[in-house]
Amino acid sequence: MLDRIQHDGKFEQDEAYNYFIRFINTTDPAVLAARADRNVSAATLIADPRARSGDILRVRGTLLDVYHQGLSTNPANLRDSYVAYVLDREENVTVVHLLEMPPPYRVREDLFEADGIFLKLIHYETQKTTKDLGYRLVRKAPLVLARSGRIRPLLTPAETSLDSVRFLLAFSVVLVLIAGAAYAWTRRNERTARDLIAEARRQKGTVPRLSPRNAPNPDPQPTEATAPQTGRGETPAAPSPASGESTS
Repeated sequence: MLDRIQHDGKFEQDEAYNYFIRFINTTDPAVLAARADRNVSAATLIADPRARSGDILRVRGTLLDVYHQGLSTNPANLRDSYVAYVLDREENVTVVHLLEMPPPYRVREDLFEADGIFLKLIHYETQKTTKDLGYRLVRKAPLVLARSGRIRPLLTPAETSLDSVRFLLAFSVVLVLIAGAAYAWTRRNERTARDLIAEARRQKGTVPRLSPRNAPNPDPQPTEATAPQTGRGETPAAPSPASGESTS
């Protein structure tokens, strides 16, 4: 994170640069906004500046510093300009040269946007780096020429808390829906399993179980009558015919 930008207060201009100043000053900001590429990062411009030189793009990031800069020449009857240092999400700095004063802003608290033309890479350093290390550490940054900038306030703590509450509520609703769907799916599978078991039993058939007392004899056979035995275990003899009766 940069502490503070160190600049020398000079801004060199040539005829080509003055041409772009006149072009930006006379072009409708709505046209620039419609044609601006919103998907170009500072890292992309630093990696291959020639491929994107002259492209119209949008700069977006945290406003680090803004300072007044007079013009060495007077193109389009302009005398004053402003230089803004913008830090993107990847912590790369883009230098934006503005032809109009930006609206009221808060350094490191406001989000800055500008639509302009990427011209070239320039160099910058920070006071903190120079003071702590004892030598100049120069870094590269894209230079974008824009007519004006816009300030977009960052989310306040109250807005952030409200967004968190909304997220938690939405997440809770999603969890309830998932749990309800899982419960319904489980109950439906249980009913399906019971129906399948019942159907299988009906198709196979079930033999009723009988108690031994009521069970029929599978192989009945005739049995001979037996005479009762005496107490000694002997079978009494059959009675003889009475005397006086004749036999034939």
